[in-house]
Amino acid sequence: AWLSTPQRIRESVRGRQRRECALYYLIEDGVWLGVIANDWLWWGVYCERDAYPDTHERLRALLAKIGPASTPTNSAPWWRGPDPGIYLKDPSRDALALLASEDHVKEFADEVAKDIAVLSAALEGASSDAAVD
Repeated sequence: AWLSTPQRIRESVRGRQRRECALYYLIEDGVWLGVIANDWLWWGVYCERDAYPDTHERLRALLAKIGPASTPTNSAPWWRGPDPGIYLKDPSRDALALLASEDHVKEFADEVAKDIAVLSAALEGASSDAAVD
């Protein structure tokens, strides 16, 4: 699992193997809440299905209840990105215009902050429930 340890996260953020800028918050073993800019700009919950299949499935089911998101992936049971998506490796003129717009950036930051707050609350409850089980 690529980001299965804090060391791997540090290596990824430093850009040794990929170009990525991210903020990760460890929720529980194998689960991070993050805002990530790698090939795409996105935010959500990171958990590798191959390494943590039960946890990934539990999170996917739990987080599906909190609102619309993009289709879960093997590494993200819940994630979302800006609409339209911003492909950072080769951004379109429209994407660059959105990133250059102070008003749009403020709206985007508000959207990310709201989603992160909702996700954090849901994950906090899920972690304490998992610890009790």
